[in-house]
Amino acid sequence: MHRTIMLTAVLAASACGGSGTPRADTPATFADSARTAPRATALVRDLTGAEIGTIRLSELDGRISLEGSLRGLAAGQHGLHLHAAGRCEPPFKSAGTHWNPADRTHGTENPDGPHLGDLPNIDVAGDGTATINYATTGGTLAELLDFDGAAVVVHAGPDDMRTDPAGNSGDRVACGVVMR
Repeated sequence: MHRTIMLTAVLAASACGGSGTPRADTPATFADSARTAPRATALVRDLTGAEIGTIRLSELDGRISLEGSLRGLAAGQHGLHLHAAGRCEPPFKSAGTHWNPADRTHGTENPDGPHLGDLPNIDVAGDGTATINYATTGGTLAELLDFDGAAVVVHAGPDDMRTDPAGNSGDRVACGVVMR
């Protein structure tokens, strides 16, 4: 039994590069980082106040990732942005402008952009559901959740990824305050 325990310890150490520390390419390293990364959540509601989904935010490698799912939206593409204020009173103008700490121009296709709050369009299926799995180009949750908080906002139409201030993405149709 002692040899089995010793062999297990040796194999575990060698799998980690011999130093007892997991290699950078092992799933355990990512999982460990994800467990200790700062996290937040946004409960997203439509204009009537109905809950339409949850988006989880986590910070990893100098970016903020957003993951979750939404339902009850019109089929097609919709702009999705992080907004600078943590308020979601319909029609969601209370969420303020896009999160833009570097004072850039809107759009990932704009040479003077993007805002850190600019995200890819979401594709809503015919049944009204969408899966969110995006990341910002930079930033931390501490920066995002400053004195007045932040919100995740879904727009009525697609973002053209160029036009300031919001990519011609139309009215705000859903919003979720980001909470730690």
